Amino acid sequence: FHDVDRKEFEARDKLIENAAKMICEGKKMGIDQIIVKGLPRLIRSSYGKSGIMLDFIPTLIAKIFAKTLELMDNNKK
Repeated sequence: FHDVDRKEFEARDKLIENAAKMICEGKKMGIDQIIVKGLPRLIRSSYGKSGIMLDFIPTLIAKIFAKTLELMDNNKK
């Protein structure tokens, strides 16, 4: 596990967490708005200039949805 990889994973986890929180708090943004507007911004701030592999986006969105559902479940308890 290279250091760069670990940094990238940490950035990704933070990104997933932040996006899920954004959706949960329903920042007056539908899920589509988050994907169109929020994600690119989050990705840029998490990954800096290096950007992100586009083939990773669907996985990212799936993980964000999973995280969102998890957060929503926790909020109901």
